[in-house]
Amino acid sequence: MERARALAMLAEIAVAAEDPERAARYRDEVRALQLSAEDRAAVAAELGAGADLEQWLAETH
Repeated sequence: MERARALAMLAEIAVAAEDPERAARYRDEVRALQLSAEDRAAVAAELGAGADLEQWLAETH
């Protein structure tokens, strides 16, 4: 679970750094992890923060 959270945070940082390819790679790594449904739901919320940031950046640029 810690790895999944760390990857989600790295994806968000990549979005903030305007590096969508790297963000996508981190998201793919999260999806490849074997997580319980509960852990996957928790990580989905963290990945959502990166998606929200990505949307906000697209709207403001």
